[in-house]
Amino acid sequence: MRQLLYISETTRTMSDADLRELLEVSWEKNLQHQITGLLLYAGDHFVQVIEGDEEEIRQLTCNIRADQRNSDFTMMFDRSIDCRAFAAWTMGFRAIKLDDFRNIDGFKNLGSLADLDSLESGDDWLFDFMRKIYLNNVGLIPAN
Repeated sequence: MRQLLYISETTRTMSDADLRELLEVSWEKNLQHQITGLLLYAGDHFVQVIEGDEEEIRQLTCNIRADQRNSDFTMMFDRSIDCRAFAAWTMGFRAIKLDDFRNIDGFKNLGSLADLDSLESGDDWLFDFMRKIYLNNVGLIPAN
């Protein structure tokens, strides 16, 4: 099984209707292909963790890279996993502000979300933040 985290820049600001449409299609397709994960929309950037069968993840990554809604696709990590970190979500979603990132332990003091592209691959602070969102929402740890 594979798990990857990427960041991409949106080619335009996404409206609530745009995001709703993206989510509805993604939930259906991810359910069909047994993909799980979390999508953040932050300051005209997507930050997403996806996990599932290696071939399914490879195909989804190709589809995301080809999607005209994104550009500047940056892979943060792509790794083999034994178990899913977001098992209960075909795709969780949260719109988030840059200031929310500043409250993360180990935050890199970024000036803008574009600075996320400069992070080194394998740095897990962003993944840990996303995992905390998941755990809070499925009731495994209390919200702050």
